[in-house]
Amino acid sequence: MGGQGKTTIARKVYDKDMIVSRFDVQAWCIISQSYNLIELLQDIFSQVTGSKDNWDKEDILSDKLRKNLIGKRYLIVLDDMWDCMAWDDLSLCFPDGGNRSRVVVTTRLDKVGEHVKCFTDLNFLPFLTPDESCKLLQKKVFQKEDYPPELQDVSLAVAEKCKGLPLVIILVAGIIKRNKMEASWWHEVKDALVEYLDHESVE
Repeated sequence: MGGQGKTTIARKVYDKDMIVSRFDVQAWCIISQSYNLIELLQDIFSQVTGSKDNWDKEDILSDKLRKNLIGKRYLIVLDDMWDCMAWDDLSLCFPDGGNRSRVVVTTRLDKVGEHVKCFTDLNFLPFLTPDESCKLLQKKVFQKEDYPPELQDVSLAVAEKCKGLPLVIILVAGIIKRNKMEASWWHEVKDALVEYLDHESVE
């Protein structure tokens, strides 16, 4: 599910100086639901080589990317992958030179995770508990202060409606802060969350 912080965690690791220093080249590529393989290959190739050259044939570009990665320790992030075929198409370009290169895939779909599992370790991000959700919401809205007594019940209801998704809680906190002391505003946000997240789960 979106909103668990998969991309946020991957980006923090990707940008960390200690990680950057361990690899010769890095590339970050977002895989959309309707991806264009040529564009994905071109994006990764340009990050790996610094070249802005364009090719119009997948096999030529795939071969050039693979050859440029041979002998290098690389870190490639394929973010928000929706289709198993995207992994099948792209993974052929990543040579295994036994030099501890890494390919990180983030996805919200179990079927993609299970497919990629054959090639790499699989990790799941847990959802926040209602108590953890409530504490995160309190921290983002009131910082070090506790919830006012009149907001105790509605704050818990809002936190629960965020379904354990930390990024949703942070987004909701930003909205609530406009009128953070008004219980009617908290109820309005809670009702909007019910409508929005229920609609998202149906889709």
